Amino acid sequence: MKILLLILSIFCLTMGRSVAQLREFAAQKEKVYVHFNHTFFSPGDAVYYKIYVTKGADLRPSFRSGSVHVDWIAPDGKLMRHQRFLAHDGYAEGSFRFGGEEKGGIYKVRVYSDAMRNEEDSTWFTKEITLQRVVTPRILLQLDFPQKGYGPGAEVTASFQARTLDDQPVFNRDVQYSVLVEGTLLSPQFSKPVQTVRRTCDFSCLIPSVLRMYNYC
Repeated sequence: MKILLLILSIFCLTMGRSVAQLREFAAQKEKVYVHFNHTFFSPGDAVYYKIYVTKGADLRPSFRSGSVHVDWIAPDGKLMRHQRFLAHDGYAEGSFRFGGEEKGGIYKVRVYSDAMRNEEDSTWFTKEITLQRVVTPRILLQLDFPQKGYGPGAEVTASFQARTLDDQPVFNRDVQYSVLVEGTLLSPQFSKPVQTVRRTCDFSCLIPSVLRMYNYC
């Protein structure tokens, strides 16, 4: 009986110490919060952010870690850049500038302190940043239909025109076109030149006399 009581006493003492250690670990555990100036950016823009390192227990500033780390993850999942900033009284500031070569898409930012490096990355602060890249066309294309609707067996005519960004007509070039109905090729691909005089390419096709209700584009 005395042996059993001794074992129970040792077990309770061990459990008490474990609980105390867990509470101490939770009190010292750090959490990181980051404030960004924006979430949508264009090539050449600078991202400015403020980093707050806090205690997990009461969210007060933590002085345990002397620096914080920032990982920039590209849309393909590869690490694009790693940054390290000194943390003063649980606070740090940083910046990152997108160059002109980065691809448009969603970038991920992971931020963690020195103490959090030994933890799972799921506990790190993660934020998605969108880089918007607008691709400007080199040629403006326009396709006009003289009629608003067509019926079975009707002839469809259209006029195609291409212009440069400085509003100059493009001519002496071949235009390839195909006619499709709900994704099915109605006629083979044709090639016609843009007329030199009118600066347009006019073409036509016949709608089948027997067909279901389709939307033609």
